[in-house]
Amino acid sequence: MTYLILSDSHGYGRRALEVLDRLSAINQSPRGIIFLGDGARELLGRLGDLSPVYAVLGNCDGFIDLYDSDGLIIPEERLEIFDGKRILMLHGHRYSVKGGLSLAVKRAAELSADVLLFGHTHSPLCTTLPKGEQYGDVILSRPLHVFNPGALMERSFGLLTIQNGEILLSHGRV
Repeated sequence: MTYLILSDSHGYGRRALEVLDRLSAINQSPRGIIFLGDGARELLGRLGDLSPVYAVLGNCDGFIDLYDSDGLIIPEERLEIFDGKRILMLHGHRYSVKGGLSLAVKRAAELSADVLLFGHTHSPLCTTLPKGEQYGDVILSRPLHVFNPGALMERSFGLLTIQNGEILLSHGRV
């Protein structure tokens, strides 16, 4: 099962359609789309009917309630379970990710997440923190995959694939 990960579209939401077209051309249509904030209204308008969208709000998404295609208020963070893996999705501004990942990693550890997905910095990142590693004031009780897809406005996106219990994360450009 593969999910498309997008963040920080900032008015360039049409690029999401380009990514979906390219994935479709190579028979890799995603099971869902994860959007990590900053452009939620536009992105949901473009993609809400095409695929399930798992969205969180970013700091540029305003202070009014936005609703997903199921009529639910879009939160600032969410935890989803895909194929038995716990995926924490957040934009990152509330966890000061531009200054470091300690607060976001701590939140992921509190929720026993397997994957931490965030945006906000516009900088692609893919790393795995091993079980037992101390990160800030947290000692991880399980490995944690940490991933930022980069900014869609800068043509960057990510893919999350869970296959045979393994988590695969990768970056792409459109």
